[in-house]
Amino acid sequence: MRIAVIGAGIVGVASAHALARAGHEVTVIERRGSVATEGSFANAGLLSPALVAGWGADALLEPQRSRAGQTLNTLARSLRHPSMMGWWWRAWLAQRPHLESARRPHVRALALQTLEELQGLSLSLDLGHEQRQGCMVLLRSKREAATAKTVCDRLTEAGEGARWLSLDEALEIEPGLNPKAGLQAAVHLPGDAVANSRQVAHLLKADAQRMGAVFRFEHSVVDVQSGPPLTVLLRDESQAPQLGKELPAESSQAATDTLKADAVVLCTGLGSPKLLQSLGLNLPLLPIHGHSVTAPLPLFEAMPDPGPRAALVDLGQQVSISRLGDRIRVSGGLRRGGQLKHAEARELKRLYRVLDLWFEGVARTSKAQEWHGARPCLPDSLPVIGPSAKPGIWLNLGHGNLGWTLGLGGAKMLAAQISGHSVGPEAAAFSTDRFR
Repeated sequence: MRIAVIGAGIVGVASAHALARAGHEVTVIERRGSVATEGSFANAGLLSPALVAGWGADALLEPQRSRAGQTLNTLARSLRHPSMMGWWWRAWLAQRPHLESARRPHVRALALQTLEELQGLSLSLDLGHEQRQGCMVLLRSKREAATAKTVCDRLTEAGEGARWLSLDEALEIEPGLNPKAGLQAAVHLPGDAVANSRQVAHLLKADAQRMGAVFRFEHSVVDVQSGPPLTVLLRDESQAPQLGKELPAESSQAATDTLKADAVVLCTGLGSPKLLQSLGLNLPLLPIHGHSVTAPLPLFEAMPDPGPRAALVDLGQQVSISRLGDRIRVSGGLRRGGQLKHAEARELKRLYRVLDLWFEGVARTSKAQEWHGARPCLPDSLPVIGPSAKPGIWLNLGHGNLGWTLGLGGAKMLAAQISGHSVGPEAAAFSTDRFR
């Protein structure tokens, strides 16, 4: 089949690679000049099946609240943003304990598939990328520790290999941790990992090209016309206004090229709602804004391995700290809704503060790279993966903060669906049927 994949974030590149590997003729359309330039550019890098199995898809999104607290929070947001009232109440309904418990096994299964895919591809393709094994959940308050102990016991009973740690045991695994940070206890998740998703996206792109996939950068999609075959109308963004010279409005909106396809896969980010509406599809998408700070680690002879060894999560602060090669990345400040064109200085300061709390003075923050990005999210925090209501249009979008955790697994599942192969029971959990 001739398949057009729209969007070249980690989800789009993974989808293109999986489809090319399945023998399809793939063309990727991306409005930017390279892969992983927006929401996938500097994410936390967590590959966390056990974390999402234990704490849910919103583990790093918002502080954990009681049902009454969730209700009050939803009411306050609805009053502040009346136009998004429906979205917030859908999210409140989706957070009901029995629904969240029903989702977790499916999220875990797809996250495990992503981890297995990455490991398999790394071996078969000899992918050289930054990765570390293991994730540690850091607990500073007795309340956090009490809740986490219950989660740890449940994960252990389920065979996840979660391990409850005292301060001394945590320091054995992560000797760079500041012993004066006030750590009460920790949970070690040895099966989880951290990897550089942007680096993997570039490697998968190169391998997809080797299999015949074509990447058309600096092109945006104006429309998709019904088929068969489907006709994708493209606009060459390299002709966009430069140096203050504006093109006529009709020129900037007109298509400059077309592409024929038997199927179109939407892996679009914040441009999703507009394109979906033009196709007669309606999904309740809202942006999740996130921040990260990436700083190099010093090379001291007396300290051959400074900083974290793998991934850590400060649940109280909703912040993750990751080791990426000779750099350290601290990510957080996730919030849903609103407009945020630039990074918030307040959130960046908080990330520096959390970094300095756990790894005091380790990072070379004077050379840090600060980043802000946004990704579309659905009310239940899960993506849609599979066929849409429109013939020939397939969806793999709305991942929120789970794009890397579910990216490779979701791409493999989508490729199987498009190729007419059987898929696992978890496919129903990610279907668009839940929003019809």
